[in-house]
Amino acid sequence: MKALTINTNSFWRILLIGLIFYSIGSFAQTTYKPVSNIIFDELTDWTEPDNWVRVSGDLPDDYPQGTDIIQFGYEEESAYKSISIGFDLTTISSNLNFFNLKGGGTPGTITITSGGNAIINSIEDNNQYTKVVVENGAKLIVSEELSWTMNPSTLDIQGEFIANSGISFPSGQIINVSSTANFTNNGNLEITGSILNISEGGILEVTGNVSVDSNYGGADWNINGYFVIHNGIVLSCNLYLAPDVGSNGGIYIDYGGDGTADLCDANEQNYGYVCSSENFCSKLNDNDDDTYSPADAPDLPVNLISFTGTKTLNGFLLEWTTASEQNSERFDIEVSDDKRNWQVINSLAAAGNSDVKLDYEYLDISQSKYYRLAQYDFDGTVAYYGILTSLNEGEINVSVYPTFVENGELSKVYFEGISEDQKITYQVFDIKGNELKSEFLTTSTSGNFLTSFMMPNTVDGGLYIVKVNVGKYQKSFKVIKK
Repeated sequence: MKALTINTNSFWRILLIGLIFYSIGSFAQTTYKPVSNIIFDELTDWTEPDNWVRVSGDLPDDYPQGTDIIQFGYEEESAYKSISIGFDLTTISSNLNFFNLKGGGTPGTITITSGGNAIINSIEDNNQYTKVVVENGAKLIVSEELSWTMNPSTLDIQGEFIANSGISFPSGQIINVSSTANFTNNGNLEITGSILNISEGGILEVTGNVSVDSNYGGADWNINGYFVIHNGIVLSCNLYLAPDVGSNGGIYIDYGGDGTADLCDANEQNYGYVCSSENFCSKLNDNDDDTYSPADAPDLPVNLISFTGTKTLNGFLLEWTTASEQNSERFDIEVSDDKRNWQVINSLAAAGNSDVKLDYEYLDISQSKYYRLAQYDFDGTVAYYGILTSLNEGEINVSVYPTFVENGELSKVYFEGISEDQKITYQVFDIKGNELKSEFLTTSTSGNFLTSFMMPNTVDGGLYIVKVNVGKYQKSFKVIKK
């Protein structure tokens, strides 16, 4: 019997060639385009070979999948191709790439219709007029950065949209955020010369910074909803930027706890202004400025659970209670006649560090018009609570703060003009109107007081509605859970 001899060099060559072909087959991209303006309402619409034209690629796929490329928009000698997706595209792939052939006078359009869900790797505008629509009840996630150059390419968001690697719109693109939209930009947002419209109830949250350069004129912002920025704003000082913020809208800046950012003043007369965080921060925090809604003060490691003011025969009695304190130096009692100019009338030492409930009080025999509490940490950080009033203004007023809450953090509810034994209800709803929590209480004092409640730990981050009812009085507030 002859011994079996194996040529090891030939074996490894054959194995290497096989691996190469396997790798090509695994990672090769095929390019497709739809045969017409087809609405892919169901999975079977997508997997139907007759709905697609293979543009390039030799793999035997009948429809786009994996990391394939899908062309849309105009062709040189053919009709316009738009794409509408109304089913869960993630059952096919979460890595598809979309490429706009040619915008022409009509934008190359991708629409995620109500009920649709898609995770897309990229949307390349190819320097062509592009439009992406996410309808109410739909969701779209884009993995790579959206970097579009054609004016006026548009993002029209009515449902849920997540840009996982940021957005670069450097030359007059448009972002529309409707009242039903929840738009999250994970990363930085460059919107130089862009138009930004946020309708009442809509939210645009940027986890990085927002930058507006001067290479393309100015920018036009119409903020009637919530523009939430977690890492500051970078503006060019020779830029025209005059945000129009509605009465129910706001620009909210989270500075990461240190209260500073690379900012400059933003108003109609900002030409020649020197960039400084102080100028822009003062605009954001000015209660009497009609351009911006005030930003919330940074949270301190003192858990204040109540702050009340009561008229007595001897003066106005201020009482407050802390559940815990950490590195807390003192409380300053400040008074004002106009809610703008404040002066300290007394200071009370804080506990420093405490994990038990502590009660404080101060009686002002002069009985000023308005009061607030300034709590100082040992490092000089300060937070303000109130404002309380000693006036009989004859109406109820309620406020809920802070706008941002972490998981397990208390939300504060401040009441003015409350009667004794008043029944109060506050409820928490998601953006679809589902009730998540409801609490009831009866007041034991009249006048002004501060109480607190906690957002449900089970809910995800996003925008929630807090509805407060005091008798016939009703008011709703937006709270953003991080």
